[in-house]
Amino acid sequence: MWTRNSAIILLSKNIKFLLIAFVLINPVFVKGQGIRTKAEVEVAEIKLRRLGQTENKVDLLVDAGTYYLNLPGEVKADLATAMNLQGQAFGLAQKIEYPRGIARSIVLKGNILRESGDKAGSTKTYNQAIAYTSKFDLKDQLAEAYAAIGALFSNEGTDLEKRLATMKNRWLYTVRLAIS
Repeated sequence: MWTRNSAIILLSKNIKFLLIAFVLINPVFVKGQGIRTKAEVEVAEIKLRRLGQTENKVDLLVDAGTYYLNLPGEVKADLATAMNLQGQAFGLAQKIEYPRGIARSIVLKGNILRESGDKAGSTKTYNQAIAYTSKFDLKDQLAEAYAAIGALFSNEGTDLEKRLATMKNRWLYTVRLAIS
């Protein structure tokens, strides 16, 4: 039976749902969309030539590497370009001591290895990313690393249990990121 305050109870449930949905979607809004088109890549290449050794350059290199990784098809040249950009990003991030950039480039390397079919190498790289992000308390990158390692597992058998565990960890870190 509905009571006089039932609308408030329903409203609070809806607000809780919206809050949880926002927390799960929030990293997409915060992170931005990166590079999605060939025109954006050309603009990024111009920016890369102009930028000095800065954090923005590291982020742009990682975004460009992600673009080449996500191009349709299994073209080895695209993976090689992505790996080259990842190496540049990693080297520069280490040189300027930019932990977020180091973490993002490690995750990108794991994604490239996964796409090239090296499951063992990508798992090792993701575990390095998890250790590094935990050490420097980089919650957003830690959630990204957990999501990436979770993508290695299928939706059947024991792989499903591993996938669910990594997705649970990602969700927990995403919630902690939103709260802090």
